[in-house]
Amino acid sequence: YSGWALQLNSGQPELYLYKSGDGYIYERAAVDLREGNWHHIAATYNGNKDRTGIIYYVDGQTVTQTNAGNSLTGDISNTASVGIGAAMFGSSIGFYYQGAMDNIRLWNGVRSQTEIQSSMTTSITGNESNLLAAYDFEEGTGTSLTDLTSNGYVGTL
Repeated sequence: YSGWALQLNSGQPELYLYKSGDGYIYERAAVDLREGNWHHIAATYNGNKDRTGIIYYVDGQTVTQTNAGNSLTGDISNTASVGIGAAMFGSSIGFYYQGAMDNIRLWNGVRSQTEIQSSMTTSITGNESNLLAAYDFEEGTGTSLTDLTSNGYVGTL
């Protein structure tokens, strides 16, 4: 299996990219988000085979990174389900998020700091260029999470 997880590890955002048989890379933002306030978190990955390709933004500002890990030799292609609020490793699920989240957006491509800042507090239509999936968590009831794009990546709550 291969894929990625954006998770909180000891209150710090961590992007973990992995490929079975090829290794993994991860990078943790050097900021603790356990103080109880809402935050906008964005992580970008430019395709480098090491941690230098990862950049974090918290509330639109770049943050220092720590805990670099390993390198990859191949490309990451997500063959597993994407876990939002939990990391998925093949058929195993772990690292459950304990907290609240809202307005999840997945983009195909590296977004600049300016792009992140200009859209982090605005509503989207679902038709934005390079937007793969968007979830606003406004369903109210049920176990399905509607993708606002026409790509149809329905989530399960």
